Amino acid sequence: MKLGEWIKQYRAERKLSMQDFADMCGFSKAYIGQLEKGINPSTGKPISPTIQTFNKIAVAVGMDLDKFLNMLDTDQKVTVNNFTPTLNERDERDIQVRLQNILDDMTNDDTVALYNGGEPMDPETRELMKASLENALRISKLTAKKKFTPKKYKDKK
Repeated sequence: MKLGEWIKQYRAERKLSMQDFADMCGFSKAYIGQLEKGINPSTGKPISPTIQTFNKIAVAVGMDLDKFLNMLDTDQKVTVNNFTPTLNERDERDIQVRLQNILDDMTNDDTVALYNGGEPMDPETRELMKASLENALRISKLTAKKKFTPKKYKDKK
């Protein structure tokens, strides 16, 4: 049984609307419709859900992912998204510039009070603050790259 067939059957047995099932899983009604039909309307090609999609559905219906996948056809196509963004030289320069701008703002006595609870900042605390800010900037840059990199470029990595 394909995923779409299983969803239709599950919904029919429990008298759930497409919207109810979508809300359970955290998807849109349109995406559930695509899954049920098995076709991506924008491309006309068969839809291949990610393993995260299967997992969300399994969790929503209270099943173990392995058990859920074993119920489906073995020829059910699953997309595994292994895209892991990396920082290039330009990203590193951007991070260092943003970090320096933040640190420059922290030299003002009023701003130091904001960052350090009104107390003067000793050199050790300043270095810890710098390391924390740099780490936060890296994480936000990587998150943005993962979130906003178009799919066509993710497959080439």
